[in-house]
Amino acid sequence: MMLQSVDGYREWLGPGLLAEPLNALTNLAFLLAALVMARRARGLALPTLLAVELGLIGIGSSLL
Repeated sequence: MMLQSVDGYREWLGPGLLAEPLNALTNLAFLLAALVMARRARGLALPTLLAVELGLIGIGSSLL
């Protein structure tokens, strides 16, 4: 039995960073949320760590 990948559920439009426009938009939202949170979290360790994690999610998701 041969297995084939199913790609019909994705919004993929082609190769490149903007191949998935909704994914790119949500990645920007994660980065914007990280910047806002980092500005508000000045000097507080846990909120700063969460802001860094939000930024890493936005960056990491765009690399996939």
